[in-house]
Amino acid sequence: MQSILADLLLVIHVLWVVWMVSGVVIALLGFVRPKLWGLTIFRITHLVGMALTASTPIWSDGICPLTIWEYQLREGADNPRSLLSRIFHDLIYWDVPLIYLSLLSAAAALITVVLFILRPPWKSY
Repeated sequence: MQSILADLLLVIHVLWVVWMVSGVVIALLGFVRPKLWGLTIFRITHLVGMALTASTPIWSDGICPLTIWEYQLREGADNPRSLLSRIFHDLIYWDVPLIYLSLLSAAAALITVVLFILRPPWKSY
């Protein structure tokens, strides 16, 4: 059961990463398709999510809480990782120094904030 919960948490983590990355891409594509800047709810929730993601190194010793919870669940699991969980794991857990991921998150958050200020979603273009 713990293995299934860990896999479920990993899927949620992957979806979070996809949402964060896609939000930055959609915001940047707004230069080509200004209607994308009008996705008010998406852009506001993405901005809040990005702020939480970029600030993770500050309030959690640099490790995402989803990662901690997943590893805690896997410690007690008897089953080995499934193929899908290994693929998802390799997709979001890169073997690079933590500072690089922190800088990448901070840069993405900065881009999100700047685009939000330059092109607020409640203005029509």
